[in-house]
Amino acid sequence: MHVILVEAELAVARGISCILKAESTVVDHAETGDEALELARHYGDDIILGVMLPDIEGFDAIRRLRVARNNTPDQACLTMTGQARRGPVPPASPRERLS
Repeated sequence: MHVILVEAELAVARGISCILKAESTVVDHAETGDEALELARHYGDDIILGVMLPDIEGFDAIRRLRVARNNTPDQACLTMTGQARRGPVPPASPRERLS
């Protein structure tokens, strides 16, 4: 499997990449929506992207990616966003983080 990971926060991108690579996934990282669009021109696989990107909003990037890919239905696009949480965060296994 091949995934384009779009995440501006390098530490977050490294963590997600490490988890995906442990599952034998090839990961290409882009920090911006424009970089993701460029990668999507060369690779037709799934995309994981953050909603808050430095150049464009993640949902706008999805719209542009769908146009660039001719709305191909077999390509998944997963969005992620940070969320505030009060109290301690219970540990999660890598598999739980991906679900």
